[in-house]
Parts: sequence; C-alpha cells; structure tokens
Amino acid sequence: MLSRGIKLVGALASPLFVLGGCVISPGSALAPEQSQVEFFDVIEQTQQLVGGSWETSDDPSARSCLIPFATEGERWSALRISADPADPRDALAAVTASWSELGYATLRTDIGPVGQVQGESEFGQVLVFRVSEAAMTLQGESECLSSD
Repeated sequence: MLSRGIKLVGALASPLFVLGGCVISPGSALAPEQSQVEFFDVIEQTQQLVGGSWETSDDPSARSCLIPFATEGERWSALRISADPADPRDALAAVTASWSELGYATLRTDIGPVGQVQGESEFGQVLVFRVSEAAMTLQGESECLSSD
C-alpha cells in the first residue's frame, strides 16, 4: 500500500519537470551560485517544517533555460520524496503560510486524495509540495539566471 502511495504521488510530481520552463522575468540580480543556495535552503526549510524522512533525488547538474532576449541561462531542480507523511491538512497549511511569508504566490489545490501547494516567486522560481495519507513530495526549479 505504501509503494502504491509513493507511485501515485511520484506520478503527480512528473508534470513540473516535463512542462517546466523558464518564465520571463527581470531576475533577482543574484549570482547563480547564491540563487542555487537560496533555492535549496527553501527546499530544506520546507522539509524541516513538515518533518519526516526524505529521499533526495535532485538533478546533480544545472538545466539550461532561456532568459529574456534568448540569453542562455541555467536553473537547478530538486525532487524530494517522503514515505513518512505528515498530517495532510496541517502540512498544507504550514507550507502555504511559510511560502507566503517568503514572498511566494501560492495556489492550493486537491488532486484526488493528494493535496498540493504550488508556490512561485516573482522571479520564476517554482516550488510544489504534495501530500497524501501515504506520502509527500517536494519539488521545484530555481530561477533561470545567466551562467556568464
């Protein structure tokens, strides 16, 4: 049953990475290394907020993307999976509040038995937290920044 829950939440995690792309924005003016650190800090803070044991399946290298005027850039992605779910209602409320406090626009939805919060920064950084009675996933993509 646990394996089925992880597969369900994992299957729902895929669209962000398949459909993910760069959003045109003026950028945060952070150096790529600083953006990467801040992105993973938010991921790790969210994990600590909801608790549980997490498996890290992050992409170890940056992905290419385009920023305005067809300039090559790069962004980092993260995927974390937990088979040790928190109470879905409490976890969704805590994540929504935390991301809103950090300045992310949040959208709360339900996909069958899975609750989801999506957060997006003004600079195109995207975070998605999903939780069910069986598992949790946390994923995202950092801001697209010039690597030059």
